Amino acid sequence: MHRLTHAMDVVIGTETAPRRRCSAHFLVNMLEAHYFAHIDAVNEVLAMNLAEHAGDCENIVHPKNELKRLANQAGVAFDERSNGAEIVRKLNLDHILSNPQTCRALRTLVAWCWEAIGEPRSDKFRLTDGVYWDITAGQLSDLPSVERIGPLAAEESYQPLQN
Repeated sequence: MHRLTHAMDVVIGTETAPRRRCSAHFLVNMLEAHYFAHIDAVNEVLAMNLAEHAGDCENIVHPKNELKRLANQAGVAFDERSNGAEIVRKLNLDHILSNPQTCRALRTLVAWCWEAIGEPRSDKFRLTDGVYWDITAGQLSDLPSVERIGPLAAEESYQPLQN
């Protein structure tokens, strides 16, 4: 992160106005992680019957490989380009960020975008009570409370939510 912010300083300088228009954010190792937070989109596209992940999808080890493994078990071929594009169009950000205890990297990015367009934080996307990622939260003008900023948890495997 330090390397990226230093590069931004070199390119755009350290004046406040330009810096408010630029930010470096890491989501997670793969976008496919967020598919597990809105599994209905995956199920619709791949005609599968998976349950949402019981933990935090941003901690899933190799989510793309995990999705391919699960699809293969179900006798379905997952193509990251064609299926992935269709899944992304069906993802619902409100749903993905509905659990305030998960998706801290994505929530931090969304909060920064919210600030950049001049919107105050609200309950939308759980921006007022959700958790934020310590690596990128420092780029927010209005920092969340300390107890809501922290690291990602330990990596985990996909665990279906039990009803």
